[in-house]
Amino acid sequence: SRKQDSNMREKLALSEGDVQASYCKRTVLVICALNISLGGFNMGYNLSVVNPMMENISAIYGWNSEEDELYTTMLSSAVTLGAVIGAYMGGGMAKRFGGTKTMIACNVVFFVGGSILSVIEV
Repeated sequence: SRKQDSNMREKLALSEGDVQASYCKRTVLVICALNISLGGFNMGYNLSVVNPMMENISAIYGWNSEEDELYTTMLSSAVTLGAVIGAYMGGGMAKRFGGTKTMIACNVVFFVGGSILSVIEV
């Protein structure tokens, strides 16, 4: 009984390498969770950028209220359609390159696009 207890304690004892591996796994898990939550933020951010921009586009092209409503609906729908196409393509990219690399690449594109939009003057 004591020998079994001793063997069990040895099996459960973590080496320094095991502790470091566990820390790395937790770090990767936190980074992945942040990437996933950033994906939801991306969609909301893109929709919030499109809607206020429509007033400026409407003024530039001189649309009446019916045209304004139609084009605003079409552009908002295009963002959602783009999300569907991106989700379809993202599955293939995740299989080919790995999920984490695909999410990081998407976030890089998001930040570059957001940075460009932030410096453009209308």
